[in-house]
Amino acid sequence: MKSRLDLKVEKLVSGGWGLARTAEGAVVLLPAVLPGEEVRAEAAAPAGGVRRGRVLEILAASPDRVEPDCPLAGACGGCDFLHVRPAAALDLKAAAALSDLAGPAGLELELIASPQSERYRTRAVLHLARAAGGRWAIGFFDRRRGLTPVADCRLLAPALAGLLPLLTDWAQGLPAVGEGELEVSLAAESSGPGRQIVFSP
Repeated sequence: MKSRLDLKVEKLVSGGWGLARTAEGAVVLLPAVLPGEEVRAEAAAPAGGVRRGRVLEILAASPDRVEPDCPLAGACGGCDFLHVRPAAALDLKAAAALSDLAGPAGLELELIASPQSERYRTRAVLHLARAAGGRWAIGFFDRRRGLTPVADCRLLAPALAGLLPLLTDWAQGLPAVGEGELEVSLAAESSGPGRQIVFSP
């Protein structure tokens, strides 16, 4: 059973989820929100002590929120921070992904921002699976594990982005039989022309 709640986001946690709490103290995880934002959300029943929800309306937006300029934003699942002002994204990523590691270990983190806002990723994990319509496709899983085909990604380094049309054509040519999925890992050398594609179950 789903319920509608007005919530305030406390912080971001791993995977870019925003953590909020109900009046009773129950944790609700929400996608594509920012710390301090007040939202109206629909939350599912608890699973493993945590409720996951979706945002119906942003009641009070963070000053760090921006409108994503990617046509796949919110659909493909490849990016968690396209709705964040670039200058704020690095600190939020660090807090979400590394604070649980750094704090207990007594580490101080030094993060170095990429000089580029696009075409900087030299690694990516995509998937080969059935997309809508039943055809094989290469893409990213959304939060519900539905596949969004991706023929280009503006965050991938040119060496990797150039592989996507080739992989897309290859996937579309596969026989329309069989089930399952494969993980497709892409990597490019930070300097030099080397590229790697690894398929794994």
